[in-house]
Amino acid sequence: MNVKVAKTIRIILLVIAFFACIVGVEISQKAAKEAAIDVSKINIQITGKNSYHKDNVGTYMYGCNYVDFTYNITNNTKVDWAYLEITTFVYDKNGESLGTIISEFGQSDGSSEFNVKVGETVTKDYSFEEDADNPSDFFMKLYEYDFSEFEFKTEVTNGAYYK
Repeated sequence: MNVKVAKTIRIILLVIAFFACIVGVEISQKAAKEAAIDVSKINIQITGKNSYHKDNVGTYMYGCNYVDFTYNITNNTKVDWAYLEITTFVYDKNGESLGTIISEFGQSDGSSEFNVKVGETVTKDYSFEEDADNPSDFFMKLYEYDFSEFEFKTEVTNGAYYK
């Protein structure tokens, strides 16, 4: 192999190595960003339940039943969150599934006062309601049973973070 061919091969290899390095950095940066916004690192605990009834509410002829759950939300990610959608799977003490609750905190465009900063724990209530005259079986169990009779599994299913 002559010197000219060897130099050409060396230049080609250097160019390939340079582009591989750039691509590697981009992949590494993307992986770091994805790790920073990994919603599985947000810890959710339901710490309480409150059930109550209100008469003369809107169009509800017999009033409305409410169930409020208290959520402790701990942000173990590397970004502040403006919006979280939390799916809560509700079980009885025997592990039988009773139903699912979808809770939303904040606004996806960041226009609400909801903000969970890095390393912070916030406590928020989520309330849902049903017509007192025609509630679902799931809702009535939540409404009537004591908090200690439930087990919860939660996961963040959607979110919007501040850039």
